[in-house]
Amino acid sequence: MLYVYYGGRIPVRSAAQKTVDFLLHKKPDASFYRMSPDNWSISQCEEYIGGQGLFNLAYIVWLDACFSEEEISDFLVSKLDALAGSQSIFIVTEEKINKPILTKLEKTAKEIKNFKDESVSERRFSLDSNTSISKNEFNPFALGDALVRRDKPALWAAHQESIHRGISAEETVGLLFWQVKSMLVATSAKTAEDADMKPFVFNKARAGAKEYSIQELRDLSHKLVKLYHDGHRGLGEMNVEVERVILGM
Repeated sequence: MLYVYYGGRIPVRSAAQKTVDFLLHKKPDASFYRMSPDNWSISQCEEYIGGQGLFNLAYIVWLDACFSEEEISDFLVSKLDALAGSQSIFIVTEEKINKPILTKLEKTAKEIKNFKDESVSERRFSLDSNTSISKNEFNPFALGDALVRRDKPALWAAHQESIHRGISAEETVGLLFWQVKSMLVATSAKTAEDADMKPFVFNKARAGAKEYSIQELRDLSHKLVKLYHDGHRGLGEMNVEVERVILGM
C-alpha cells in the first residue's frame, strides 16, 4: 500500500506523522522504519516490499526524500506496482516530484496529496546560537522547561506541538539532550563559572536536577543518544521513540 504526500515541508511532515501514528495504533504488531538517502539500502527496501516479517504482520515504512536521489528514484519507480500491492505500507514524503514520476504515482498510490507551503517561516531551532526558531507562537524551549520540571503532560504536549510545527526530530532530541547534559554538569559543579554556563542556565539546570536522580539523568542521556543513532540507521522513527521516552518518565 502506498501513500504519497508532497509540497510544503511542514504540512507534508505533519500529514506523514499523523498517518504513521494512526497506522501504528491500528497495527500495533507492525514494525516501523524510516528510510532516506542517508540510510538507503536496496536489499532492506526489497525486504520491506516482501511484507511479512518473522514476528510482525507487516512493515510501515516512511520513504523520506528518496525520490530526490536519481538512483533511488529509478529503483522505486521500477517497483511502484510492488510497493502498491505490498502487505507493507509505504509513506512517501517529498518537497517536489517531477511530472512523469507524479503521473506514475497517481496511478498506483492509495492516497496522494499535494500540500502547498504554509505562511510559516521554516527557520528551525538549533543548539547553534547563530540560528533561531521561526516566528510563530511555539517556543521550542518549552520542551526543556517541561523536562526540567519533570512535567510529563507538559513535555508530551510540547513534543506533539513541535511535530505539528515541523520541527525535526533531530532538533528535538538535540534540545532534550542538551538540557539533560546541563543538569548532569550542574550537579557536579559548584558555580556557573565552574560549569561554563551562564548563571540563569546553571541555576535552572541545578534546580531541575533535583527532580531526578543522577542515574535517571544518565539513563535518559543514554536513551536519547541511542534513539538518535538508531533513527539515522533506520531502526525506528525518532519522534515515536522520543514519545516512548517521555511516557516512560
